[in-house]
Amino acid sequence: MFFLKNSSKIGQASYIYNMKEKRKFKKRYVIIPLIVLAILIPVAISFFWPSPKGSDVVTSWYDIEDLDIIFDLTYLDNGEYIHDQHILDQQIDMINKAQDYIIIDLFLFNDDYDREKHTYPKSTQKFTDALIKKKNQNSNIDIVFITDPVNNFYGAYEQEVFTQMKNAGIDVIVTDLTKLRDPNFIYSGLWRVYIDWLGRSGLTWIPNLEDKTAPNVNIRTALEGVNAKGNHRKVIITDKEAMITSANPHDPSSYHANVAFRFKSNVITDLIKTEQMVGEISKYKGDKINQEYIQTNNIDNSMGKIRVLTEKQIYYALKENIDNAKQGDTIYVCTFYLCDFDILNSIIDASKQGVQVYMILDPNETALGTKLYGIPNRVAMNKMYKKSNGKINIRWYNSNEVQYHTKMMIFKNQDYMNIIGGSANFTRRNIKGFNLETDVEIKVGINTDIAFEMQAYFDKLWNNEGAGYTVDFDTYKDENIFKYWLYLFEESTGFGTF
Repeated sequence: MFFLKNSSKIGQASYIYNMKEKRKFKKRYVIIPLIVLAILIPVAISFFWPSPKGSDVVTSWYDIEDLDIIFDLTYLDNGEYIHDQHILDQQIDMINKAQDYIIIDLFLFNDDYDREKHTYPKSTQKFTDALIKKKNQNSNIDIVFITDPVNNFYGAYEQEVFTQMKNAGIDVIVTDLTKLRDPNFIYSGLWRVYIDWLGRSGLTWIPNLEDKTAPNVNIRTALEGVNAKGNHRKVIITDKEAMITSANPHDPSSYHANVAFRFKSNVITDLIKTEQMVGEISKYKGDKINQEYIQTNNIDNSMGKIRVLTEKQIYYALKENIDNAKQGDTIYVCTFYLCDFDILNSIIDASKQGVQVYMILDPNETALGTKLYGIPNRVAMNKMYKKSNGKINIRWYNSNEVQYHTKMMIFKNQDYMNIIGGSANFTRRNIKGFNLETDVEIKVGINTDIAFEMQAYFDKLWNNEGAGYTVDFDTYKDENIFKYWLYLFEESTGFGTF
């Protein structure tokens, strides 16, 4: 009896144990797939997120009525730094000459930096003062200022210059980046679903690393910045003319080397439409972007042809020009970043077909206060040089504490010179439809003043005519395999600063 009684208890205990294990198994069977789906679904949504309607624009070719190409350079001359800067003054001149409207779209526009370590010109305030002065002089002029949320640290605070503009009657639009595609779809997918809806308000306790005097930020605004995308455009449009440039009127960027294209052409009507798109995705309620450019003069003797490229169309135009280059043609590359895999491979292929390739690149010491350690340019160029069997000619801009911030390629054959330049670095993020970007493509005859001017600019830097603008390839050659693999990871996944 004792044995039977205990056997019954043991059997009952075993039954209860088995039932508990089955319940645990069922919970695991349900919970684990739910966790996997909770990760995979947001990532999939992010991966397939569409480009905003009205982005990825390529306009028709238009005649150029007037064109000025402006260069900013900082260089070392007999041990002294020379700051040969002109773009900001040209931008302010455009503001002063405008009568009916001004539309501005600028990526970096702030004075945030460590004042204990550096001193920069007050470029941002100078630009702001010019806009406010114009509005005070002409209250009927429509002025719209579009910018990236990085300047307000993604909603943590508002830059004083934006408050000044608003008080003067200028419309300030902070771009809604959530409408853009995600370069880092793994992180951004999870951020969109689980963090974005929490908003940006709340306790600010994290110090601003760029400027100790700036307000603190909170964890949600910092997490938004990790999405690493932006409205990277640098555009100024008035009723008289337009400028597309690589330069930001941003205090810490004041001494960078840049290029700007200031022009008059009917293409400006289409350029305005690309900015209307930014207003629409950012829920702008005003109508001050809805302007029309009216050509003032008939073009009898066009200086050449011009078209506007935005987002992915910049990549397609670059690829087309590289792939169409033939033996005896020349490609000149002048840029801050060059690391898109497809562009690199196309340039290598062109060099093997007898196309002469010359490149002036930034050595990537720093970007936006972040130490880059030569990534991506140094390690990417080391591999590119080897793959081309040394046929590609590379020099580094002698940048020191400034950046060779130009973003331009020049394609030269026996008849024409094509120039592509503007805001876009030659990276996956910049030319594959993740950032908002604006470039121009200019086509001129090989014997025109513009072609001679561009050739003279490149030759001056390449040959160090008058100063030490560039250094040879071996100065910054980097064969570090860890850095190379880190570059490959960052470029392909979006986990990175470029």
